[in-house]
Amino acid sequence: MKPFVNTLLITSVLLLLLSCSKDSESKSNQKAYFPKTISLAYGSGETVLYQLSYNSKNQLAQMTIERNSLDETTQLISNFDYNDTGMLVNISSEDVLSGSQYNFTFDHGVNGTVTNVGFMIDDVEYDLSTTYNESDEIHYLIEGDLANLPTEWRFDPDGQLIKIAIAENNYTLQFSEVDEGVFHYLKPQNALVIWHGLMFYLSPFELFFFSRHDIALIQTEDAGYLFQNKVWDGNGNLVSFQVKPNVPLGPTINYVVEYETKNL
Repeated sequence: MKPFVNTLLITSVLLLLLSCSKDSESKSNQKAYFPKTISLAYGSGETVLYQLSYNSKNQLAQMTIERNSLDETTQLISNFDYNDTGMLVNISSEDVLSGSQYNFTFDHGVNGTVTNVGFMIDDVEYDLSTTYNESDEIHYLIEGDLANLPTEWRFDPDGQLIKIAIAENNYTLQFSEVDEGVFHYLKPQNALVIWHGLMFYLSPFELFFFSRHDIALIQTEDAGYLFQNKVWDGNGNLVSFQVKPNVPLGPTINYVVEYETKNL
């Protein structure tokens, strides 16, 4: 009986090792899809191209925005730096046409919350105050002497932005039944969403606030912006859609998104 028992034991061990190997291989081969280019075409004729690249940890490393209006082309290049624990600590941006430099820094608490935001344009530093509190929602308030302040952000417990108020202009996000949005795999940090709200307050919904969830509507006091005519590829990625305001003469935007496939 011993040879039989030994053979059975060896076979069981081999099957267990094979199963573990397959599980490990499956995890290492798990694919994720990150937006590589996001192209916008306004009804007015203006076009915008976002180009995004990522580091080895699948964090946003650089974003280039090229904006083509009827009379000029502008380009803004932003670089994103992280500390050893993976927290976003610095974003530096340059307007290629004017040469202007914009720099944001972020301090973080032990639980990863943003405790302070620093901001400079060229060599001029602006004094900002950062307030944070958490109950059913995560709430940030930044105040200062800039035209777009105060600005408030409200996140759900998972870190998804649900509302932003920029100088008392409110934007509320409503989501569709489809869970995955364009930035589903990026899982943007609060600091990234805060930076976007401060930096792009004139067109805050253009990059739909780095939303992880698929948006159905962005509601403001004056209008609602409907996300419609959505097309999904075979991997479940949103590859084209249209944003249309529900008021006359509002700007319609057509989007096309291309993705980069990465291993998790």
